[in-house]
Amino acid sequence: MIFRLTQKLAKKIHEFPVKSVLPAENPYLDWTADLFYVNRAQYVIATNTQSLYSVIMHGKGVTGSMNELIMVSKINLSDDNVSPYDAAARINKRPMTLLKYGIPKKVFKTMLPQHGI
Repeated sequence: MIFRLTQKLAKKIHEFPVKSVLPAENPYLDWTADLFYVNRAQYVIATNTQSLYSVIMHGKGVTGSMNELIMVSKINLSDDNVSPYDAAARINKRPMTLLKYGIPKKVFKTMLPQHGI
């Protein structure tokens, strides 16, 4: 999955891409994300690069949680025996404050039936 971050969002989460990435072969896996403000509240918009289908999230907790997930991922990936897949599996099992210490994987699974998936 590709997430193209704007400079504003990259700066906010302290993550700076080092090079340009070619479009993903699977268009469902190619997204662009930006940070914006409304009445001093911050939001993140993630937009599918091909279809422009978009999701808007409150940015305050999301960007803070993203910072934590990035930090943990960097630690996991610094071990040469950990693949990106395994690093993602680990962070998706980590209790998160924003989820009231829920586990992302479990919360994600509960979302599927609620939305007819």
